[in-house]
Amino acid sequence: CKGLINDCWHQLLSSLSFLLQFAMDDWCLNQSLRCLQTLIYCCSRLDIDAAKEACMQQLSKYTLPSPGQEAEGDAARHGGGAGGSGVGNLTTKNLLCCKALLDFCHWFGGLLGAGGWTVALRALTTIDKMLQRDEPNQGAESMSLRTCMDSLFETSALLTTEAVMDIIQAMKENMRAISDPNEASVLLGRLTELCSYNLPRLLMIWQGVLDLVSDSCAADDRGDRGALRGIAASSLCRILGEALKKGALAMEKDQEAAQEQLLSHLSALLRVPHEDVRARVCEGLLGILHASGQELRPTAWATMILLVAEAARIELERTGLEFVHPKTAQALSGAAPNGAASSTEGEARMSPTRSTPIPGLPSTDGRDTSQVIPTVFQLLELLVQDFMEYVPAKSVTHVTASIGAFARYNGLGVNSSLTAVGFLWNVADALARYHCPAGAGAEAQASGCSEEEFEELWVQIFV
Repeated sequence: CKGLINDCWHQLLSSLSFLLQFAMDDWCLNQSLRCLQTLIYCCSRLDIDAAKEACMQQLSKYTLPSPGQEAEGDAARHGGGAGGSGVGNLTTKNLLCCKALLDFCHWFGGLLGAGGWTVALRALTTIDKMLQRDEPNQGAESMSLRTCMDSLFETSALLTTEAVMDIIQAMKENMRAISDPNEASVLLGRLTELCSYNLPRLLMIWQGVLDLVSDSCAADDRGDRGALRGIAASSLCRILGEALKKGALAMEKDQEAAQEQLLSHLSALLRVPHEDVRARVCEGLLGILHASGQELRPTAWATMILLVAEAARIELERTGLEFVHPKTAQALSGAAPNGAASSTEGEARMSPTRSTPIPGLPSTDGRDTSQVIPTVFQLLELLVQDFMEYVPAKSVTHVTASIGAFARYNGLGVNSSLTAVGFLWNVADALARYHCPAGAGAEAQASGCSEEEFEELWVQIFV
């Protein structure tokens, strides 16, 4: 059977394409579409990838309006309105082909593979963008099509993990070819939905999501592709926001380790040379703390503090402010060398240049001003005012070192420096209230810090 299909699929596809092109009534068009769906199914079942993708290409071709296509001609032939189908500038033929494509993806998405999904999503993303653009004036057909599109990603929860990874790989391939920020926003919005509907197995597909976002965040500035970076970083943070909500990871055996694993990968994005990516990541961390700070487990909190401290270090060093976080550097970048002087921990000082540039970041001098710094300052403000009781005692040193650096930084004005000094009093109060061994008893032992380590924390705060 496979040999038979291999020998004749070219002729079958050519004939069906001819029928699709010149079909003059809906009955003939529907019969041709059913035959094409059957051919795609057979090729998918028999693993004839070249035939499957060629058939998908033909179906996608007639899903989208042809260049210069006149909707009025279709409306006259079918007795429709000015747009033919009532959906944007789609003709009735486009609409029926789109429904056929959605129908096949819905029922047999597990057979398409990455190649088939790449072709399908290229067409569906264009239709999706058209629907969002015309949303204020949507009619019944548009709403029906939008519902079918939403259902396609909602039912991805019924697919195998391998099939979901195929969809993510297809999205990655399409992102590489997209230069329109609006189209990229639509596709990445669907990625967020895909992950939201597959939260119980998010860790299984997480590497694929990270690869897609990392690839998009590395986009150059040709044309409008530079705008894709911030959109991709924001999408990743929205996915994390959904995953860290209460009960979202209830199916995981070790929810604490799952939260830590999801958050830890943000450190790589904090170190990219593109400021728009770093800004979106810091804004995402701020949103996560506002929405789900109380839901973070101790290990995840330690990772969150490291991320904030790393963001503060990177952004302030870009302005010429040099300060060292040996422990943070070891945890996130492995950059702390053996023999680093303990007296430099948490110390900040102004310098015209940075002697040790951060890998992946361009060298900067005092004239370079980061637009991310206000967001990092807001992160520290939120931490010390609302979440110090959740901060592990061993992570307090990173908070105080970052606050001390902001107290010495005058780029945000004198008031911000004074506010940062006030933050140290907040930390001191929280340390005495929640972590001090002398007053907390069993709670202090659970925090994992000895009395000597607490004394070092007090010294760092007041020095």
